[in-house]
Amino acid sequence: MHRIILYACSVSLLVACGTQSDPETPEPEAPAAEAPEPAAPTSSSTNAADVEWAPLNPEQPEGPSWVVLEGDPTQGAFTMMAKLGAGFETPLHKHPSGFTGVVISGEVSHGASKDAVKVIGPGTLWTEPANEAHVTGCVSDEDCVFVGRMDGPMAMTPVETPDETPSASVVGAADIEYTPVNPEQPEGPGMAVLSGDQTQGAFVALVRFPGGLSTPEHVHSASYVGVVISGQIQDGEGAAKAPGSHWNNAAGHPHQTSCVEGDDCVFFVSMDGAMDMTPVADAGAAPDAE
Repeated sequence: MHRIILYACSVSLLVACGTQSDPETPEPEAPAAEAPEPAAPTSSSTNAADVEWAPLNPEQPEGPSWVVLEGDPTQGAFTMMAKLGAGFETPLHKHPSGFTGVVISGEVSHGASKDAVKVIGPGTLWTEPANEAHVTGCVSDEDCVFVGRMDGPMAMTPVETPDETPSASVVGAADIEYTPVNPEQPEGPGMAVLSGDQTQGAFVALVRFPGGLSTPEHVHSASYVGVVISGQIQDGEGAAKAPGSHWNNAAGHPHQTSCVEGDDCVFFVSMDGAMDMTPVADAGAAPDAE
């Protein structure tokens, strides 16, 4: 994006030097400091209208904005939502990390060069390999919002010429293939795994719920971030979440996920461990309101 600059905060370590002590009268050792207790995992929910956007480049407050949902963009893989203003377009550039994105609203333009862009609408999935030249913009009259997962740190390098054999892919919403989460319930929830292996560890996926479906109260042994792509999702006791809303669900947090009656619901999930689901009654957990 236009002159994207990520700023890392520098930290100075101050060391106080005392006078040299008498070797025959050593100073007593200070008691070891107790390690702080880790913060308890929390679950939270943010409606689309309440998302706190921040400029991608602080020097360009009117430019693209984003919200980081998990991870550290300066250190490794992370999940975020981004918003591009209507009419915005990046110069030709590349990133050192691969990217997978899904359009939430607006009409996003993406391609190997300004002359080879595709216009992709809500629900469309696209992948961009690391170090491949591309441009991204917003061609709709409204702002464009998308959710994305980058498999390494965020950076941007301007590029002079397009790649001769680009390999980025675009899959329309209607062409995304979902596999039943439970093979015995083919009409139930479906999942399209975008990266990782949900049976072994961390993974990223799109999940589709039929309209009107509601899960029993349950827990997962891993934490996850969810972002609504389409439909109205209700996770817990709060109001239904519209597209562009996001929520965090901590490992072991009892919850219920529902798709409000009507259209199917699709949401983006990034889970930090293998997928499992244990009904609260079996887990022996007490209900915990969000």
